[in-house]
Amino acid sequence: MNRSNQTYRMKGHDYAVPGTYEITMVVAGRRPVFGKIVGTTRAGGEAPRLEPSALGRAVLEDELPKISHVYPMVAIWQACLMPDHLHLIVRINAPLPAGKHLGIIMGAFKGGVSRAWWRLTGVAEAHASATVAGAGAMPPVQQGAGAMLSAGAMTGAGAMTSAGAMTGAGAMPPLQSAGAMQLQSATVPVASATGAPSRPPLFEPNYNDHILMRDGQLENWKRYLRDNPRRLLMRREYPRLFERSLCVVIEGIRYSAFGNMLLLRQPEKHQVFFHRYTNRVRTEETNVWTSERERLVAAAESGDVLVTPGVSECEKRIKQMALARRFRLVHVQSEPIGPYWKPERSRFEACASGTLLIVAPGPRTYRCSGATTSASTTSTTWPRSSAPSTTGRPWRRKGCVSLEEKEKRIIHEDLV
Repeated sequence: MNRSNQTYRMKGHDYAVPGTYEITMVVAGRRPVFGKIVGTTRAGGEAPRLEPSALGRAVLEDELPKISHVYPMVAIWQACLMPDHLHLIVRINAPLPAGKHLGIIMGAFKGGVSRAWWRLTGVAEAHASATVAGAGAMPPVQQGAGAMLSAGAMTGAGAMTSAGAMTGAGAMPPLQSAGAMQLQSATVPVASATGAPSRPPLFEPNYNDHILMRDGQLENWKRYLRDNPRRLLMRREYPRLFERSLCVVIEGIRYSAFGNMLLLRQPEKHQVFFHRYTNRVRTEETNVWTSERERLVAAAESGDVLVTPGVSECEKRIKQMALARRFRLVHVQSEPIGPYWKPERSRFEACASGTLLIVAPGPRTYRCSGATTSASTTSTTWPRSSAPSTTGRPWRRKGCVSLEEKEKRIIHEDLV
């Protein structure tokens, strides 16, 4: 099984007190058991949405409402069911009962979904000890367009939008910070979520959460969930623009990458590098910035590729300009790119236009298969000294020089 990011918690955070969380659960093996995405991203066609399977309907109509029934202080503000995973925005409005926390609630929910899957596929039901305590028959989630989730409970709430997400709203406290870090042993899901040898688990172990506390973070996640089906269809309809490679070797350094790999073949690449200060003056206030910006914009308008980590203020401005004007851009980030990593909306849209490749230092846990790989082999050069460092510093700070013409071998192993 591929490693995933489904095991992170914020160390020291109390998951039993009021808070708002984005939660992601992934089906083991990425099996599309919840349904299929229908529609198209092309103009004039049906908007992308999930067509739920019998199990998908059971999740929306039976299992999700149980959460607020058993724990009235917990509300599902929004849900997005995809073929092989589920996103939830969960609000804890009051302290949970003694001995309970978010991990227990999500473990019980995963157990209920697993039992529904076992029933629908003919696998024997789990032992009664694994059932959700006190969960009785629940009214189904409404499917009428426009029905909204209440702030306090899910009863009588929730509607599938055309994008495949249940939209919801509620009073939201001010938002301030976020995090998702190391798994604590106290949050390991209950046995019902993992299954037994005769009852294989439906989900991958654990889940991933983001604590939503910053201003605007909730609305950003709601938009992300609503747009999820469209992004999935876009990746299917234009696969070459959304390639994911966990092992790209450039000049002897391993990277992971996401986006349009063909940008690596472009012969003209320009390093975008600026110090924060020039002669003790902020660089964006100097003639250095003005003249270099004009040079880089002219190169980008002619079709050349800009390469930058976007660290200093001037680099950030060039990066944002490239994204907005759809210049060809290789963005080097320090955040790892794993099997499930995806960019935020602005960079996703740039990928969709074919003008962006995102690269990051390659994870040591993945090995390139060398010359024996069956994946494509191509050639590229970096602008000299522009390659990101694998020692923690994302960029080697040296001056720009002209490109070398000698070809460098890339081994591209597509693990999607």
